[in-house]
Amino acid sequence: MPTYSDPRFESMNRYMPGERPYVQVLDPELGKIHAQVIGWVPGEVFIDYPVSIIDYVTTGQHDVRWVPGSTVTRIRRADSMWVSTEDDDPWHTRQDAKITFRADPWTVPDHGTP
Repeated sequence: MPTYSDPRFESMNRYMPGERPYVQVLDPELGKIHAQVIGWVPGEVFIDYPVSIIDYVTTGQHDVRWVPGSTVTRIRRADSMWVSTEDDDPWHTRQDAKITFRADPWTVPDHGTP
């Protein structure tokens, strides 16, 4: 069985589980999605996102991928289409207070530039 090694993981800055910020990603393949940041390297962000959102806290299977940092915008937890039940609520409350952008559909132009 072949082994897979991605050098980005060796230098990746990581968030702790429960303290992963929510982001809106404008991906050419997936369209607009809401995800959590696992980590980052200069110019790229490693995200975790649900494949199928059933409801606000039931998301089923998740996937991960690297996306260009230019396609990622930080959003508040309350503005995400889904939330993780493993979130550290006090951490998110403090972090969300620092964010002015709201990920409401009427604040983002259709062409994908917030």
